[in-house]
Amino acid sequence: MRMPLLLLLMSLLMAGCALSPQQVALSPKIDLPSGAPYARGSVSVTLFDERSNKVIGTRGGAYAKSSTLTLKDDFPRTLAREVERTLQSMGFEVDDQNPLIRFNLYLDRLSYQVPEGTYVSQVDLSAAVRAELLRGNQRFQGRYEAQSQNRVVSAPDEEKNSALINEVVNTALNRLFSDRSLLDFLAGS
Repeated sequence: MRMPLLLLLMSLLMAGCALSPQQVALSPKIDLPSGAPYARGSVSVTLFDERSNKVIGTRGGAYAKSSTLTLKDDFPRTLAREVERTLQSMGFEVDDQNPLIRFNLYLDRLSYQVPEGTYVSQVDLSAAVRAELLRGNQRFQGRYEAQSQNRVVSAPDEEKNSALINEVVNTALNRLFSDRSLLDFLAGS
């Protein structure tokens, strides 16, 4: 009687160490810095996913290799829409056919790391985006990164992971739109 009960209890404990894969939805929010220039003209926005691996990372746990984190499939359009919204708030019109400025945004890196082992106590995230703006024969390029280190008491659930990942992506995007050289290029200076 004791042996089956012990086996059942151990099975339940081991199952608790297994973490499910998650797909995270990006919901970027760019905040323009005060004093951002007002510009006129048309712009097109294109997002390129340049990551070599579409898996952001693993959630850890007993079966870390199967507890992957990925982005939902609609993230390129979601990111592009937020950049378009930000540019519209600066006075631009979105025009994919005949733009004055082509704004190419590259997602170069998005990573999620936890310590080795079955217990998750920390989550390290990093994001890197690159902007390439073209106006006639003029070109601007910039690279923007963000990192965060988060102490946790247990493996974050999908809602918490979504918040952590969005925070690091938002930080990189806000650094992009805080770059005075990029803002000057957009304004035509």
